[in-house]
Amino acid sequence: MKKESLKFKIIYFKKLNSTNLKLKTLIKKNKNINNLCVCSNYQTKGYGRRNTKWHSYSGNIHLSILIKPNCQLMKVNQLSFLACLKLFFLLNIFLSFLFFSFFLSFFSFFAFFSFFL
Repeated sequence: MKKESLKFKIIYFKKLNSTNLKLKTLIKKNKNINNLCVCSNYQTKGYGRRNTKWHSYSGNIHLSILIKPNCQLMKVNQLSFLACLKLFFLLNIFLSFLFFSFFLSFFSFFAFFSFFL
């Protein structure tokens, strides 16, 4: 399988009703767009899957991404699963590093003071 790098166009807004609604209006204007990310600092009427209310807290990530993969329809469902796996592995590496750093500094601290006891 040939790896291809995706180039995304990112459209940023300070405030939107919903990144999802904005993305849908952009798609209606141009059906040929692809690899687009709409992001915002704040959403007033954000929603998730199945129209569940999406609370927009300050400091969170609010974005909607459009990707039209060049693959069979049966394989599209696997993309979100693969993305979750990749994120899990990256977070696992990051958190392991943080834990190891804390563990090392914690025991270094006690080793230093136990020398004086």
